[in-house]
Amino acid sequence: MAKKFTPQIRLTSRDFNSIRNDLRAYAKRYYENVANDLSDNSYLALDIDLVSYIGDNLSFYLDYTANEIFPDSAVEYKNVVRNAEQSGYRFEPFPSSVGPAAVFIKVPAASSGVGPDTDYMGKLKKNSIFSSKDGNIFSLLEDVDFSSANSQIVVAEVDPTSGVPTSYAIKMYGEIISGELVTETITVGTFQKYLKLRLGSRNITEVVSVFDSEGHEYKEVNFLTQDIVYESVPNFDSDKDEVPAILRPVAVPRRFTVVREGVETFLQFGHGSDSELSDNDVLDPANVVIKQYGRKHITDDSFDPFKLLEGDKLGISPANTTLTIVYRVNTNDNVNADANSVENVERAIIEFNNPTSLTEASKRTVLGAVEVLNESAISGDITLPTVDELKIHALNV
Repeated sequence: MAKKFTPQIRLTSRDFNSIRNDLRAYAKRYYENVANDLSDNSYLALDIDLVSYIGDNLSFYLDYTANEIFPDSAVEYKNVVRNAEQSGYRFEPFPSSVGPAAVFIKVPAASSGVGPDTDYMGKLKKNSIFSSKDGNIFSLLEDVDFSSANSQIVVAEVDPTSGVPTSYAIKMYGEIISGELVTETITVGTFQKYLKLRLGSRNITEVVSVFDSEGHEYKEVNFLTQDIVYESVPNFDSDKDEVPAILRPVAVPRRFTVVREGVETFLQFGHGSDSELSDNDVLDPANVVIKQYGRKHITDDSFDPFKLLEGDKLGISPANTTLTIVYRVNTNDNVNADANSVENVERAIIEFNNPTSLTEASKRTVLGAVEVLNESAISGDITLPTVDELKIHALNV
């Protein structure tokens, strides 16, 4: 019986020259009768060069793919970002700058002349708009309550004859954030699993709110498997001046994640539908925890109501509705502001304590007197993290 022929193949040759030399040696050794012309101008030499060229390319892309799928060896920025996000890191390519600013209102004095008229001491509402000297837009992140015990009140104007105060200036501090609010509406058709919507603007720093035409709110989550978020609610207890808000858990069957691809931003939803909120996929508490005639068991005495909304659908995807989406967009490349540069009030929203007792003219007077000033510089990191910094962030998530 003839011995089985086993060609000797070198698997370590990966570049063009080494593959070419191996193929020439292989042809001379095993095909000496037909490979009698290996000159540079021969047809056989052309075939060997073409195969060597293909082998060199395959080796390169094999190494490239193997390197880029691992966080430690990846070098391309988009691949490093993707690997970091798989580890739970949230990449924010368009950061905002956030900082404190002093806001002022001037209100009439009380009829007695002692202290301001409390009817005018309302709240400067969230999303009031300011701007800096260089044109950067800033929004108020929180309501500022001028009737708070922490407010600073000084006499602004006095009657020149009697010396009795006629108006008072009230100062409070609030957090402001760079970026302009943009509202976009998107019409959604029939139900689609894992609906993904592209937003029309670029350089979006954050998605502020998403509502459908039926009034349902969709909450942003880090991952679609997350079905609970924590929201701040006003604290009405005696310590409200020290603790103005508290956190509470909220179940979010309607939710989305923000996906960024280059300069574009997408909203990613799950694959549940509105009908499933009333289907058997959602537990009926009467069938779970209530003792009924003929039933000899109860599942759990300490029932968690959030279990009613748990499921494997990763959230409700909108269908046959119109979404109203509010998001924040950076208007300049440099979103920082020097000290005392944020001084323009573009739009002030005030909620007065007792609006029914005030005239429209007096309201407009107070609105027109609102002022703002950032006493310290407002700065954020406007440079993207380097590849090495991204890797460190991913390892420390």
